[in-house]
Amino acid sequence: VVKRILPKARFFLVEPLLSHYMKISDWYYKRNPEFECVPVAVSDRPGEADFSVSDDLYGSSLLHPADLRSYDTLKVPVRTLDQVAREKNLSGRGLLKIDVQFAEHLVLAGAKELLPQVDALLVELSLVRYAPQALLFPEMCELIRKMGFRYYEDTGGWRCPVDGTMVQKDVLFVRENLFLYKTS
Repeated sequence: VVKRILPKARFFLVEPLLSHYMKISDWYYKRNPEFECVPVAVSDRPGEADFSVSDDLYGSSLLHPADLRSYDTLKVPVRTLDQVAREKNLSGRGLLKIDVQFAEHLVLAGAKELLPQVDALLVELSLVRYAPQALLFPEMCELIRKMGFRYYEDTGGWRCPVDGTMVQKDVLFVRENLFLYKTS
């Protein structure tokens, strides 16, 4: 959708399991050859980490979730978003989408230099604490508010396939100074 709205924008897809997804299907990547893929995990500090890989790949995380899935461990390279932005010579204004299964706060902590360039954040937030280090929806909303963004809209969610409970929400935050109406 963003590509249709901003056809001249650069897109960086940061995915530590890129090779796993390519084995399942490379259709998405072939359809969008201009997208730049960065096969690393992102967090608050660079290095290498044990990555919890779920059978469905969807629940994979730098944290170690305690949910109904089974997980294997894979060593992955880790960068900060600030490092990725420098390596890719990222400039201009932009949208940042974060969906990292319970580690969103770590990604934001590693993006202090990049965040001033971000006008909108689309973040998957958890309603259930599947990992002890995870921050829940209200904690993340407050953290993001302190970074200068305002909650704008829910854009989707994910329900537990076992009982239908809403467990994650995708939320759009927009930089506070872009609103005509000021809340403070």
